[in-house]
Amino acid sequence: MTLCIDPHSPARIVVESAKNIGKTKIYSDKYKREIEMGCYSALGRILDAFCQAAIERAKYLNSNGETCTSGISRLVLSHMGNHAPSDKNAPDGRWTEYSCLRRTLDYVSGMTDDYAWEMAAKLQGITPVRQSH
Repeated sequence: MTLCIDPHSPARIVVESAKNIGKTKIYSDKYKREIEMGCYSALGRILDAFCQAAIERAKYLNSNGETCTSGISRLVLSHMGNHAPSDKNAPDGRWTEYSCLRRTLDYVSGMTDDYAWEMAAKLQGITPVRQSH
């Protein structure tokens, strides 16, 4: 990407320098890359579980109780609290798979890094060690 300012301006020099530091010192760091690999795995676990729960919830809410949400999906949805799709918060009175997924993805995208990391560990069956404050 090329900046649309004079190549000799102080602003451009500062921005280019910051971008270069990011490339050479931050994003190329081995520890940073290892953390990033773990984050992809953690996010995959979270999305698999939460999206599956959202799809099951949509089917359940639209079936007049004729289908069932699995135990793991009920547990996952319980972590969403008031954000979980329910009869009380249906947009336009009805949940579709799409609207359940959107609501769930909004919830997941709002997770802090620490909460997401902890949730991924729980989904994998690992209880993270809590740090004392």
